Amino acid sequence: MKGGIWWDYEHSQKATASNAGPALLASLLYQETQEEHYLEFSQQVFSFWFENMVLKNGEHMYSVCDHISAQNGFKECQWRFTYNEGLMIGAATNLYKVTRNETYLQIAMKIANFMIT
Repeated sequence: MKGGIWWDYEHSQKATASNAGPALLASLLYQETQEEHYLEFSQQVFSFWFENMVLKNGEHMYSVCDHISAQNGFKECQWRFTYNEGLMIGAATNLYKVTRNETYLQIAMKIANFMIT
């Protein structure tokens, strides 16, 4: 399973908490230090998670899946934890703040809209 950050030492799964949180933190570190490697890391992790773990169609469009299993690739998208969407919204809004790339703001608004509907 290429991309993203492992949830555990056993490499059994990758989770939103272990990906969106570091993406947010790296964007904040970039904001404070202006060290490009933080921004690159944040964008890389955020992009991987958004492309692979945010639903793009159906009833729960723009909900954030909780985790993906390394064993069989199963994506757990039925569990609803507000911190998953919250971390992605936080990462997206801060990436918008430091890059002024409107795409991040649009993603944050779509995920937030899912949360209130």
